[in-house]
Amino acid sequence: GEMTISKVQPMAESDYDLHFLKPWESHSNVSMKMEKAEGGFKVSWSMSGEQGFMMRLMMLPMGGMDGAIGKDFEAGLKGLKDLAESGAFRMAETPKMPVYTIADIDFPATTYAAIRSKVAFADMPKYFQNSFGQIMTGAGKAGLQPTGPPSGIYYMYDEKGMMADMAAAMPMDKKAKIDGVSWVTIDAKKAHQIEYYGDYKNMMPAYASMSGYMKANNLGDNPEMVIEQYITDPMTEKDTAKWRTNIIFFTK
Repeated sequence: GEMTISKVQPMAESDYDLHFLKPWESHSNVSMKMEKAEGGFKVSWSMSGEQGFMMRLMMLPMGGMDGAIGKDFEAGLKGLKDLAESGAFRMAETPKMPVYTIADIDFPATTYAAIRSKVAFADMPKYFQNSFGQIMTGAGKAGLQPTGPPSGIYYMYDEKGMMADMAAAMPMDKKAKIDGVSWVTIDAKKAHQIEYYGDYKNMMPAYASMSGYMKANNLGDNPEMVIEQYITDPMTEKDTAKWRTNIIFFTK
């Protein structure tokens, strides 16, 4: 089966949906509620849902639902109580999330030489290396000049499939025919930008900040497109803390 967290209110309530697939399918709503009490907090753990015929039949000799799983709920609550009173929760410090400044920008009309493909997350470094090399070699032969930093254009993320529909792209001063390279023009439009410093593999908090900004400003759950501009050349700057990447979100 599967469990999906549906609601979290710190120090108040945590709800989740419980969906069993085998030995037969069932759905239950589970809730843990906290309320202040003398000397601390009272925690109530409950589960509700409809019982099918097979479930009711199985529960009869066990004394019903409470007889079947009540002892497990009691054991879980005792474990929670022991952890809270031992100070184990207080000993674990919550890592501080980085704070990112999000700027509203006017993105200029830009024409890119690009190689677009569906790429597995694990293959992205090699994909960028090969694609940028192919673009720059072809641009040099065609007499083209870059007008900005190398970029990644992201059209779609598939987190479950661990892949992205994306393009390695280089802005150019003009168009020309380059084997294996297509041309992408992005019109001038409003966008939102974070200047991120650090290793490429540690960008998730910056993306989380941008997603939170979008929700807070009613800009939707998903961007229309994302562009990463790789300002710093990793080949010349070895200190990853100095690598700058502009993360740009275009909203619908």
